[in-house]
Amino acid sequence: MKHLSDRDKRKLIEELDLEVWSRFATQVKPGTRPDIVYHCYCPHCQADQKKTEKTTHNVTAFVYRHNKGWGAQGDGLGYFCAACGTKHPRVYDFLGGEGSIAAEEYAWKRFEADCVGKGWYCPYPKRWKELSEQAVKARAAKYRAEYEQRKQTNRERCGIAPQPPIHAIQEGLLKNERY
Repeated sequence: MKHLSDRDKRKLIEELDLEVWSRFATQVKPGTRPDIVYHCYCPHCQADQKKTEKTTHNVTAFVYRHNKGWGAQGDGLGYFCAACGTKHPRVYDFLGGEGSIAAEEYAWKRFEADCVGKGWYCPYPKRWKELSEQAVKARAAKYRAEYEQRKQTNRERCGIAPQPPIHAIQEGLLKNERY
């Protein structure tokens, strides 16, 4: 994947976040300020209404861009309902956080754009951590095998007799055998 600028990364994050928030709370009207993306009905407030009550509901929720005025730092978009106080500043946490399939998929999409980890408000996906640990172990085993091969070649070239492995020596000392 080509290297994205910081501005392009933030735009991609905003698109990913907008996709999630649009499924959660659909847009009723556009934002009234530059930091508010759109206004919507709060699904939490609608679920709390009883069937006997009036079914009309004020538009009390909105999806917003992070800035210093909202108090919650982050990148991308957040969700807030003024009526019930529901606040979701980060999509990753809203989707369930670590261990959630939806949150892991979201984190993987951000990982592909290099928008996770230090400096970003989304951790590395578990799948990447597992893959990187496997790669580290495989690389260590490869280098160990190359080292042992070089060591054996050097011993043969210098005419040094091969030595038994250290664990064999230790077992022999316990049995009072000498090498």
